[in-house]
Amino acid sequence: MTEQLIAPSPYYERHGWFFDSWKRRHGLDKNLLFCVTGQSLGIGKSYFALAAFEKMYPDFRVEQIVFVPKQFWEILNSLPKGEWAGVLWDDPTKGLQKRDWYKEVNKAVTSFAKTASRYRRRDLGFALPSFDDLDVALREIMVLECMMKEHGVSKIHRIKRNKFGTPPFWKPYQGEVQLPTPKLAHQYEKLRDEFHQESYTEKQFTEPEDPSEGVFYKVYRLVKDDPVKYSIKDKLGKWKLSALMVCSLTDPPCSDTIARRVIKRIEVEGGLGDV
Repeated sequence: MTEQLIAPSPYYERHGWFFDSWKRRHGLDKNLLFCVTGQSLGIGKSYFALAAFEKMYPDFRVEQIVFVPKQFWEILNSLPKGEWAGVLWDDPTKGLQKRDWYKEVNKAVTSFAKTASRYRRRDLGFALPSFDDLDVALREIMVLECMMKEHGVSKIHRIKRNKFGTPPFWKPYQGEVQLPTPKLAHQYEKLRDEFHQESYTEKQFTEPEDPSEGVFYKVYRLVKDDPVKYSIKDKLGKWKLSALMVCSLTDPPCSDTIARRVIKRIEVEGGLGDV
């Protein structure tokens, strides 16, 4: 009598928990803001986000993929009012760079994401290399981060704001999701190529944009002159420089990255981290 080998059971269970929870949010009249991240080039961040919207919205169109604020507003105004719909913002580091975040248009986009999108029934998805590439204003209202594991497979983490110090966000693991190549992949590639040809001109690679170093030294001087103004008390009652206070109280507000660089510089130079 020969022995029969039985294949081991998979370590995971296949079910649509991700989209079930998404639909439950809609049932509570809550939209979903999520980002798909991954440092590797070509790992499939945009494809995963696009496939997720196709699964959730069978009538999802390539026109609902945007790259800059102007396109964002145009598609929002064209979508049917009162109906749930999704918008995919591909690589917002181009149109929503952290150091440019407080320009008027980008402030309006942040305001919409915080308030009006929930009432206008719009889900927003972002595809970008890192969660930290988004400005802190948008990170605070993000619901999920989908960390790409490999092409088509992502680990889903819930984003929760830490109100008690560091780290600034907790990211409890929820599960793993595998999605196929999106049906609109070819149309997306064509749309992206057209955008890149229009936006990434030769001039952008030969001439720098607004000098961030100028912003750094301006913020550095402000904080150095009055460190207490940009500080908060820690658990021991000591005043400590706060990146959030630096971001908020400088005029115009600076990015979270510059605020942390300034604080680090001051700490190294004169030990003024505690004031």
